[in-house]
Amino acid sequence: MYELDRKIVQLSLCSTALFILIAFKCPKQYSKFLNFIFVFIIFISLIILSWRIEKSFSSIPFILIERIFNGTSQRICLLLFWSICVLASLTFSLIVKLRSRSSTVHRKFFHLTVSLICVTGIKYDFQLTWLSAWIVLNIFIITELIRSKDIRPLSVFLNNWLLIFLDEQDSVYLILTPIYLILDPPELYHFAGVLTVGIGDSMASIVGTIMGYHYWPDSRKTIEGSIAFILSQFVFSLLFGFILVSSSIDIIKILFISVLCGILEGLIKRGDNIIVPFIAYLLF
Repeated sequence: MYELDRKIVQLSLCSTALFILIAFKCPKQYSKFLNFIFVFIIFISLIILSWRIEKSFSSIPFILIERIFNGTSQRICLLLFWSICVLASLTFSLIVKLRSRSSTVHRKFFHLTVSLICVTGIKYDFQLTWLSAWIVLNIFIITELIRSKDIRPLSVFLNNWLLIFLDEQDSVYLILTPIYLILDPPELYHFAGVLTVGIGDSMASIVGTIMGYHYWPDSRKTIEGSIAFILSQFVFSLLFGFILVSSSIDIIKILFISVLCGILEGLIKRGDNIIVPFIAYLLF
């Protein structure tokens, strides 16, 4: 099973890289050509996958479906929970879209749903979560490429739904926060992205928005938000350590990492959603 997953990930990465290369070489008015190239690359990738796993091309859809839906009750429950999280995110997006404005609290809702998917996946089906994370990362990269390069008609739809959630860390030309959230790297270091971005950053933003009065120098981030980051990451690190990882816990080490990450999150103006989780990943 791991060999199949590895080959799928390799092909998806190569296909994404190829599409990026072609897209950046083409002018924006070549939307129809790029749409054709996108479908063509997917088709060729499936042919290559069938050759690499020595199966007929017609059997590939059934192999992929069987890889996801293996019939076990644990897998069914996990997929059902993930589907609920995705549906909640889509419903929330629709509500915010109808209101025509979003706040920090609204944007952090997606951190919550992604974190729930990551935590349950790592705990109950790490291999499927590993495969899913790579596939979703490629989808996010391609989605942002289509939007930023204005590859129509999808780019119009994506702009209508994504730009309303834009914050100061992204721009109209390039939205990287969703990619950072998926890219963040079981032991506690497997939860580095969830603890820092999913929990710590979300709590910092919410508390900072509601209760923040003291700002870091030359920053819109508040010290109150950083304190919330530190406390929430510390508490959830202990919970994850005792409940999910079930290994020995170094409380002093976890406190040090939480404080360091909280301070860095407060001081870093851009890219904190990738830098802070990476540092936590190394230290855990």
